[in-house]
Amino acid sequence: MVTIKTNAAQFTKAIDKLGKEFVDKAEKGIVEIYVKNIVPQAKASHRFTSRSGRLEQAIQGTLAGSKGEALINNSIASYGKYIHEGHRSWSPDRFLTKAAGAVSAKSLKQCKAFIDALIKRNL
Repeated sequence: MVTIKTNAAQFTKAIDKLGKEFVDKAEKGIVEIYVKNIVPQAKASHRFTSRSGRLEQAIQGTLAGSKGEALINNSIASYGKYIHEGHRSWSPDRFLTKAAGAVSAKSLKQCKAFIDALIKRNL
């Protein structure tokens, strides 16, 4: 599982300048951008052999307020955690973690554009 969080201290300073509603939108938007970029990257870049497609289906993103997660839904593929974390003789394939790193530059660029557009709408 990869959890995306924001820096609360920086957001507190921004709240004072721009207002809580603006910052809440920005925070949720940033988290959503990262989660929506990580999930397809993880599905595309894993190294396991897919037979049924269940593990790809189990790679999902969740959004709840200003928190988002890219995770393996164990109700779809209970074995997913063993592939991601490794188990006994299986070496780990940390496809979620690798995906988060792979999309960081792209996500940051999208976040900057999102914030710029949000600022323009609110000025």
